[in-house]
This record gives sequence, C-alpha cells and structure tokens, in this order.
Amino acid sequence: MACRDDRDRARLAALNLPTGVQAVAFGPGLAAQFDLAVVAVQTERHFGVAQALDMPLLVEKPLCQSPDQAQALLERPHRTFVGHSSRMEAGAGPFHEVVRQGRVGQLRGLTMSVVEPHLRRGDAPLPMVASRLYDVVVHAVARIVELLPAEPPMSAAASLAEQWATDPGLHAEVAWLDQPLLKLDLQSVGPGSCVVQASGDGGRVRWESKPGVTEVGYWPTERGAFQPVAVGGPEPQLALAHEVVAALQTGAPSVLDATHGLRVMQIAGAMVAAAVRGAGLQWDWGWVR
Repeated sequence: MACRDDRDRARLAALNLPTGVQAVAFGPGLAAQFDLAVVAVQTERHFGVAQALDMPLLVEKPLCQSPDQAQALLERPHRTFVGHSSRMEAGAGPFHEVVRQGRVGQLRGLTMSVVEPHLRRGDAPLPMVASRLYDVVVHAVARIVELLPAEPPMSAAASLAEQWATDPGLHAEVAWLDQPLLKLDLQSVGPGSCVVQASGDGGRVRWESKPGVTEVGYWPTERGAFQPVAVGGPEPQLALAHEVVAALQTGAPSVLDATHGLRVMQIAGAMVAAAVRGAGLQWDWGWVR
C-alpha cells in the first residue's frame, strides 16, 4: 500500500490487514519496485494520482472525471487499464463470443434491463443521486461497450421514471448513424439482476445474471430453438487480475484498456445527462453534454 505520509501509514496500520501487506512511499520510486500500481482512491483523485506514477496502472472505474483527463491518461507512455469488474462477470465471455463468431449475424441492437435495489434517493441531494445513477450506468455499459461503434457521432435520449423522488429509474437510448441501437432500462425496485440481449439479422443472444444464476444462450433464427452456452470461470475480481497480468505479459489488447474506459464514460454520461436534462432538473453536470 502506497502511503503519502505518517497519517496514511497510521490509517493503514489501523485496518489490521493480513500479514504481508506493507506500507511503501508514494511517488516516482514505485516504478522501480513494482510492475503495476492500482489506483483505488476517490474518483476526483484518479487523474492526479495516475499522472504522478510513471508505470503501468489499473485505475478503478470510472477512469477519471472528464473525457479530456481520460484522453491524457491514454497518451501516457505506459499501459492503463480500467477496473470494470462487471465486464469480467461469468456470462460476459460466452455472450461476447457468440456475437464475435457471427452466430447472430450483423449486430442491429443491444438491450439491457438492470435492477439495482441499492439505488435510492431518499433525502440525498440531486448531485449525489445522479452520481450514483451514473455509477450504475457505467457498470451496465462496461459489459458491452466493445460491441458498440468506437467513433461518434452518437445521440442519446433518456427519461427518469416518475418515482424519481424516492426510487430512481432510467430509460435511455443511444444511437449511432446506421449502427446498432443501445437501449437501457434501469430500475431500483426488486431483486438485483441484469439481462443483456444482442440481436442481429441472423438471430439473438441473451445473457441473464441474478443472485445464484447466470445463463447465456442464443436463438440462431427467429423461430429456432434456444441453444444454451456453457458459463463458468473465476469470480470477477480474480478474472480481472488474470486479464491485466496476461495483457501486461503479452502486450495483447484487453477489454480493460483505457480506450474502452473512455467510451464507457462518454456513453454512460450521455445517458444520465439526457435523463436529468429531460426531467427539467437544474443541475450542472459539468463535462457531460
């Protein structure tokens, strides 16, 4: 654990972490000691900490606070990864493999239905709730971002559910010219779950994740029988660690590269900003338009 001063070291000691966790000085010297640093501080500090370290980094999501900052991190001379553990969930690999193999034909659209019961407004101020909403949308978009067009233009339309005062809900669409349409339906009432479906001119594939159950399967034709796909693998955090280490060792592209992190920020930000703006709420989101 990298510590800036004695106060950080005292806080670390108070955590009673397992034997083997050591305190080291934060700064340029980390690059000589380690192959990778993990940036897991508050989002507003991601950019400053990342820029101070001349080494490969794994930055907790979201990558930073603005596309300009994200672009600057992309231009670092070292590899930058984003900690999108949702992209490493058990069903992600099989789902993406079906699409990549062309089993659904040319991709036409993606739909996502997410239930996040911990998303509540209560007495929280709008900026705090909108930030939580953005965080949930980031998780959702990270699951499928590499299937979406990498280049603008894109347009977003969204609305907040009527129960926004107590239980946030969001309905959003993002469209690219002559490209797949992304639809997201986010609710906060009910048990946590996520359903992702990709449809093409040759079939569709579905990935459903809920407590204790993850299923992936596809329909090769409009009237064809459902064909299940095997799902398995390590838990998301361990899978993320394996992915980052393998990418560092081989130099191969990764679904956790910062390029995907930037696109997740842009798409998720556009959805939430459109919803807040469409609800007529007066709040300056800042960089999101």
